[in-house]
Amino acid sequence: MHPIPKTRVDPRDPVNTMSDGDTAFALSMGDREADINVLGVAAAEGLAKAIVRAVKFAKALGGVPGLG
Repeated sequence: MHPIPKTRVDPRDPVNTMSDGDTAFALSMGDREADINVLGVAAAEGLAKAIVRAVKFAKALGGVPGLG
């Protein structure tokens, strides 16, 4: 049996989990609490959007063409 191939591009591979090795830092001020996994998913989504945006707006540098 062969594994099912991924059908979408994901800039965060493997998907964000507590043990995937990715690190995201955040600061919080206040007294609210949230599940660490929910925060991790939100951070991963924000990071993925930032990566895609950076690639879209990248300028050419050192002879390597950019998309921006």
